Amino acid sequence: MDKRAYWLWLTVVFGAASPRLWRLGDKYETAEEFAYALRANECGRLSDGEIRRIKSFAPEKAEEIIEKCSKDNITVYCYESEGYPGHLKKIADPPAVLFCKGNPDFLNNKPAATIAGSRTPSEYSKAAVRTICGELCACGCSVITGLAEGIDQLAAQAALESEAYVCGVCGRDIDADYPKGSGELKARICEKGAIISETCSYMNSPPVSFTKRNRILVGISDALVFIECSENSRGLDNVRHAVSQGKQIFAVPPHDIADGRYFGQRDLLRKGCKPIFGGEDFVYYVSASRIEDFSFDVIGGKYSSTEDSAVFKNSGDSELKPKPAKKRSAAGRKADDEKTERHEVKRDYSALTSFQADICRTIESGPMLADNVAERLGADISEVLSELTVLELDGYVSSLPGKMFGIA
Repeated sequence: MDKRAYWLWLTVVFGAASPRLWRLGDKYETAEEFAYALRANECGRLSDGEIRRIKSFAPEKAEEIIEKCSKDNITVYCYESEGYPGHLKKIADPPAVLFCKGNPDFLNNKPAATIAGSRTPSEYSKAAVRTICGELCACGCSVITGLAEGIDQLAAQAALESEAYVCGVCGRDIDADYPKGSGELKARICEKGAIISETCSYMNSPPVSFTKRNRILVGISDALVFIECSENSRGLDNVRHAVSQGKQIFAVPPHDIADGRYFGQRDLLRKGCKPIFGGEDFVYYVSASRIEDFSFDVIGGKYSSTEDSAVFKNSGDSELKPKPAKKRSAAGRKADDEKTERHEVKRDYSALTSFQADICRTIESGPMLADNVAERLGADISEVLSELTVLELDGYVSSLPGKMFGIA
């Protein structure tokens, strides 16, 4: 049976965007093995709803859904599929299955910015999103949007006018008319870019919350750009995902510091987010964080030095080849092993709370994002971030590049 069918079956059993799929399935090598274990009741305690769906929804029905989607020009990707967005594999709770219209290949080879903002933007913000998106696209970036009215749709339209790639992340089934009346815009996006969702109507599953949707919206991009938001904007949930995933956050400076429509941006800038005045501010950040993927063509004119601006191009055919590892003798390897053993340090966490000690032990194996720490411990991300701050101040952990945390 198609491996996608097993992943889709698991998604129906646990529900789209459910972290239980990953927690319970962590010890199994394949989705097929996990599916058989569930059907044999070998996975421990399950909810009544999960048991009911295991009994009523056969894996063969998942294959039927994939066939129906194919007839509707909807491609189904699973976590193991070629073409599944690589960025999503780095987040703590990646979607097991993605439904897609269009071609999402650009998500794996082009830098991308998630654009977020108000559904009723000011004229200032409308001009800002057109300028920033136009400059981003001119530099070779793609645009990620949630497709809502206002800033989301303006960002998509600006990118389309620049003939750039756009990805729309649906908050409902991929084949639903949502947002209502957005069908024409979605069709234009699919001509070159893609529309993606965790669900389709054939699954008959409860809708995924927008909070859960936002982890994908942020997850497939290199950074988050806020154009306009009040201090109580629901869109600020994207910031939580960006922080937990280690993504940079940009905010357009307010047009009027006394206007409540911009208080969300004001607060983001106060907390250390980067101001953005044009597409090239985003380019500087991405060019540094993705230097292994892109080469640079320096542009002149108004810039006084080569460090002031850079436009990058995909350099897939000029990848650096790794140097072959030097062979070591058995005696040399033994000496290295003995040296490693002599330098192993048994850390003392007796002064910490049990939760703080668990955090430290989790990252002893290597640096990781706060999001991954929270996922491994089954804890709330806000609690983990709070404790990491305390542990850093006390000298137990260190902040590392890429929003990673490691043992000090």
